[in-house]
Amino acid sequence: MDPTARIPGSVLEHESLHKAEATRSVFYETVAADSSETELDLPKEDAILTTAPNVPPPITRDHPVRLQVSLTTSTRLVQLTNQYKYEQWTFNHMVPGPFIRARAGDVVDLTLTNRDETGNPHNIDCHAFTGPGGGAALTTADENESKTARFKLLHPGLYVYHCAAAPVPVHIANGMYGLMYVQPADGDLPRVDREYYVMQSEFYHEPPEILDDGRPSKVVEFSYPNGLAEEPSLVVFNGSESALTRDKPLKAKTGETVRIFFGNAGPNLISSFHVIGSNFKNVYREGDVLSPPGRFISTVAVPPGSATVVDMKMVVPGTYTLVDHAIFRLDKGAVGFLNVSGKPREDIYGTANITMNPTTTPPLNWKKDDIEQNKDLAFINWDALQRFATASRHHLDGVECSCRLSSEYNMGGLHVVRRLDFDDGIQWVARLQLRPPTPSSIQRLQTEIHTMAAVRSRSRIPLPRVFAHDTNGQSGDVGAAFMLMEFAPGDTAMDSFGGWDTHKGATPAQFKPKFHAALANIQVETSSIRFPQIGTIILRDDGEFDVGPIPGLGGPFSTAAAYFEAWAKTAKFPYKKATIRQRTPKDLVEQVLSAIETFPSRVREELVGRGFPFRDGPFPLVHTDLYSSNVIIDADYNVLSVIDWEGALVVPWEVVEFVKVLSVVPPAMGGPLFKMTEEKEAMERAREDYVRLVRKAEGERGFDTKLSEVLSDETLQAFAHAFWLYGDGRIGDYDRVLEDLLLSVGGETKINSTN
Repeated sequence: MDPTARIPGSVLEHESLHKAEATRSVFYETVAADSSETELDLPKEDAILTTAPNVPPPITRDHPVRLQVSLTTSTRLVQLTNQYKYEQWTFNHMVPGPFIRARAGDVVDLTLTNRDETGNPHNIDCHAFTGPGGGAALTTADENESKTARFKLLHPGLYVYHCAAAPVPVHIANGMYGLMYVQPADGDLPRVDREYYVMQSEFYHEPPEILDDGRPSKVVEFSYPNGLAEEPSLVVFNGSESALTRDKPLKAKTGETVRIFFGNAGPNLISSFHVIGSNFKNVYREGDVLSPPGRFISTVAVPPGSATVVDMKMVVPGTYTLVDHAIFRLDKGAVGFLNVSGKPREDIYGTANITMNPTTTPPLNWKKDDIEQNKDLAFINWDALQRFATASRHHLDGVECSCRLSSEYNMGGLHVVRRLDFDDGIQWVARLQLRPPTPSSIQRLQTEIHTMAAVRSRSRIPLPRVFAHDTNGQSGDVGAAFMLMEFAPGDTAMDSFGGWDTHKGATPAQFKPKFHAALANIQVETSSIRFPQIGTIILRDDGEFDVGPIPGLGGPFSTAAAYFEAWAKTAKFPYKKATIRQRTPKDLVEQVLSAIETFPSRVREELVGRGFPFRDGPFPLVHTDLYSSNVIIDADYNVLSVIDWEGALVVPWEVVEFVKVLSVVPPAMGGPLFKMTEEKEAMERAREDYVRLVRKAEGERGFDTKLSEVLSDETLQAFAHAFWLYGDGRIGDYDRVLEDLLLSVGGETKINSTN
């Protein structure tokens, strides 16, 4: 539907009011009949306009001015959610529009310039302006037109402004709103340490269009029917799903008072604004800054078109979550974070020193021996690591605090992990490489960092934020390459519940449904991160993600055929013939040896050379080791974080396989040695259930069904798993797997001669 079309009913009535008020424009131009000349003589001052969540500094002057405010309307395509982009309508190319700070008695000279190339007219209806329509008729500007009007600010308070061009709700729903704060003339609110600007709003969009290649579009469009039904697709703070989360939380220190100027643009829903873990010391309801504030209130109702001011004294460090306490809206995006640093206050907030039932955070199953005595780690300068972490924290958060290294640590074959505990209660984790840096290890670490950034920005997968890193081990004489990341207070699923010695890597039966559903969601989200080429993820200088070469293989590759051809030229089985002979029954050894030796060449000749119908791109990202050892959980098996993205690749669909906990060696690889058992039958049922979970996750997100289609193709899955097993050195009959794949597409005679 054309959002500029006239909508019957009250919207047209609103439009007619704006036309009528043009005949009364003298009210705005003179401001007041007895004071126009005096006010024209006021000194001019350019308004300081800030982008959310920033607020202009308090006004200290004791006299009114002619405040010069310039607003420009335009559109912009933004990343509205992790999945979708959306074209917003904006003031000054931002949503919400700029925060405007003024003083009662000021005269605002407002210039509105319309640079919207869609042809929509725009204006401003500011609730701080006294007069019909809030100034909309005087400021209505067509494309490439500017309008200037003058308004005297008669009353102090916090006010919403928005575009009121018809259809009004469409302009608001697309992002045209902001806040103006008019300070009292005889003194502002009590000074605080930090002030922030937060505005709630709803977005209404249609489902993504399905493109010609079958995948959903990454751009969604406005839905008038959804807006009319008051059924928002998203409820967000400051214009997008992640505006106050991920890498952009609000910040404060213990002992500071934080003030939030909070507005609700609507256009439909009442907000129940709440900060989890804090009470509002002062609440200036509905923007009334003259009446005594409400005291120690936890939740404030803010209707559409209204605003409030809240103050909080931050006493305990940690992360505080901003929500609309109509709490299902959290799942629609209404969430933000306030990170408070400082020293812990266990007298106010801490663990009671009494015997209790087990908490949801299990003790870390880390090594507890003296790490300083571990000769394998003698090359690491732990003091230098602490200094680097302290400096990084100061650079990121502006805090002066020291840190100490945990006595516990975890170590695998490639990395050692140790926790960093800062004095203010914040915890990081350091992951250090156990081998000296090489060009390939430096590239792998850099690729992992870029991949994690892409996953954080394009999905909802929980994974740690990387705060700082040294890819070549030369920063501060630490002696090893490392990353400093968020700490997830849990253990890997492999290490939990007694670890391998207890459960041999099996998921406890009572947690399997939950864990498999979580893994399905993770795999669906990961495979939705797609690129037109195959390779590794790189972050370009312009901030966009792209695809680079695969170490040892080359690329990037534009087709699956090109990828498999390059792989076939470089693939080598890890074990020598003597080892294979030793581990294979004598009556099968020659067949197995031949299958292993010829597998790469047969892939090149019989798949690539004869035009196997490979699936086209865009190609999905895969975590090549999505196993229990790389998923951090709590005591209830809730997934806290997915780690170890070092081997993640953008790959052909033909090598996308089940998560590792559901991997099975293809029966064809076992040949006559394969026997069906109850355990294998149970695994088959679990895989079928998993495909259903994947389909459900795809449907809930509006994604295409490519992942579930690939996972439900048993023959293709046998090939995909065999492909990865070859690199791992699994001994088996690869010929049978390849022959089954060829037969599944009609055999050699039915494969197209070109790809």
